[in-house]
Amino acid sequence: MCMFLRKIARSGGSCGRKLVWTVDKGVLTIKGEGNMRDFYIDNVPWSKYRLVIKEIEIGEGVTYIGSYAFFGCEAITEITIPAAVNGIEKWAFGYCGELAEITCLNINPPIIKPAVFDKVNVESMKLFVPYSALGAYSISPVWKDFGAIKDVRFKKTGNLRNKWTM
Repeated sequence: MCMFLRKIARSGGSCGRKLVWTVDKGVLTIKGEGNMRDFYIDNVPWSKYRLVIKEIEIGEGVTYIGSYAFFGCEAITEITIPAAVNGIEKWAFGYCGELAEITCLNINPPIIKPAVFDKVNVESMKLFVPYSALGAYSISPVWKDFGAIKDVRFKKTGNLRNKWTM
């Protein structure tokens, strides 16, 4: 596996008009500006690395997460969705079975398409959002199904006094 990780350190390419991706030692990084392309299950550019991707870093300029983008990335346990993301397409996080925590920084819940979290138990997951958005996420389709919706300010400290628990 060590040899495999060294080999993927040089992997990368385009995933949108102004977006690029790289995989380096188990970290998938997407940066640039604009929308990610929509993919099919068999044409996601980083699909051959799904089982070794342990972390995903989405840059602040990304505005849309495409279909099947992180489908089957079984090793990721948490992800932060930047404030600029306003839409997440179908199956984007499907079969990410270890995913336990999402931080979504947009004050308006991104529009989610069907099956975004297919085969992921959102009822047992934590969702961290800006304090001013707690109410909006608690009534938005799919987001409202998360087991706990909490103020992002308390994510690192563990102080959950001002939490909104579903």
